[in-house]
Amino acid sequence: MINYLKGLIRRIDKEEARVVLDVNGVGYELLLPYFVMRSLEEEERGEGDEVEMEIYFHASERQPRPILVGFRKGFERTFFEKLIQVEDVGVSTAARSLVFSISTIARAIEEGDTALLVQMPGIGRRTADKMVATLKGKVAEWALLKD
Repeated sequence: MINYLKGLIRRIDKEEARVVLDVNGVGYELLLPYFVMRSLEEEERGEGDEVEMEIYFHASERQPRPILVGFRKGFERTFFEKLIQVEDVGVSTAARSLVFSISTIARAIEEGDTALLVQMPGIGRRTADKMVATLKGKVAEWALLKD
């Protein structure tokens, strides 16, 4: 399993929120949540720059091609692992839905603010309700983080 990568950004696709990370001559394609892509842009990281990424590695029988999701911090990956425990929230949906900071999403879950959750791409009313029902009381530590 791949847990962590450090390498040079070889290619960035902002529309698809993907980067190819060159680690000692091997290119790893990483799907990035929006807030991670935004952090790279804010730091003015681009092709040729070195980055370190915490990795969520996903492979299943239904998805034979592994998906690597990149995060800047370990706590972001841990929150993501909680989020995909929600029924109907898969790896790709979860990665694309993370347009707000981890603390904002966690706070919305803890407060039952489904109005904010449905603003996340791919998250409808029913899924937002499931997120609150499944995770309320389990993501309080992330809700306390400062953006």
